Amino acid sequence: MTSQALPVHLISGLLGSGKTSCLIDLIKQKPLNERWLIIINEFGDIDIDKAQISSSNDDSIYSEAVAGGCICCSAQLNLQQALIEQLQQHQHQIDRIFIEPTGLGHPAKIIDTLQKTHWPCELVLGRSVCLTNAEQLTEQNWQKSAVLRDLISLADIIVINKTDLAAEDDIKCCETFIGQLYPGKATLIKSQFGKLDLAIVCKKKVPQPLQILAAKDEHTKSLQQFKRSAFDSHISNTEQCFVHTDTANNLFSIGWQWTNKNQFNRVALKQFFANYAAHLHRAKGLIKTGNEWQLLNLSDDMLQFDDIAWRADSRLQLIFKSETENPVNISTLESDLQACLYKTE
Repeated sequence: MTSQALPVHLISGLLGSGKTSCLIDLIKQKPLNERWLIIINEFGDIDIDKAQISSSNDDSIYSEAVAGGCICCSAQLNLQQALIEQLQQHQHQIDRIFIEPTGLGHPAKIIDTLQKTHWPCELVLGRSVCLTNAEQLTEQNWQKSAVLRDLISLADIIVINKTDLAAEDDIKCCETFIGQLYPGKATLIKSQFGKLDLAIVCKKKVPQPLQILAAKDEHTKSLQQFKRSAFDSHISNTEQCFVHTDTANNLFSIGWQWTNKNQFNRVALKQFFANYAAHLHRAKGLIKTGNEWQLLNLSDDMLQFDDIAWRADSRLQLIFKSETENPVNISTLESDLQACLYKTE
């Protein structure tokens, strides 16, 4: 065990998705020189999942069950206490932590707990996994289930499990659906019995790249062929900023990616978009407003904010109509956007 921050991985999914099977498979791949802490969130009072984990009698696995509700809400304090106790007792021996929430909770609150609690040692959020299957991941379920949307939105790795029980067309529908998400998912895996390569989970967690908007209109193809150049943004906490130009279609785009320390005022943002409405063709973003994030979408002159489970950063991309008269000045644009910040950390 080194003095580096301990990586914490969430293994999430709806009930019956195969979370515990996946966790057991990962344990079988554990390097012999590592010790892991496994936190299982049992919704009831009987530690069934923990019993499966503990049955291996492996003394390099420390396991703890958190019962009495979801660790995202009613059992949140229980999670803190269990994790603190385990870290105080074993922190110099633990190399990696896995947390398996119930299939009923919202993982964003678990991430908030991990990031805001003062732990006995430093923790860092590693790559998170969400298991699903063709029966669960449908357009109808996506519209009805906020939990499903949260699980998928927050995960770095999506595992379409139980492919042996699904028709090939249904699996392809899942893949297509995942491929259309914003922001996109870097890792999509098809699996049976929850099997997942540990090396994929243990890869260093990196921010999702700032992508060109794939607008679902007549400009889709050209937007993906924008000429891209870096721009030296002056907005607080900017991680990257790019300008894209497409002279053939008289469009240009600018995109920002900020740290999660920036908090925007939604009322001010609405006014910002109203002021630039005549110039804008399209906009999309993930914006922190208050303590939560929202998916911002401007299409066909309609601005919409929807709640989304996201914690990594804030990002915004604007696509403008190029104009020979009264073109948008980027410096003024940035000043107006900076004025929409409620606070920065």
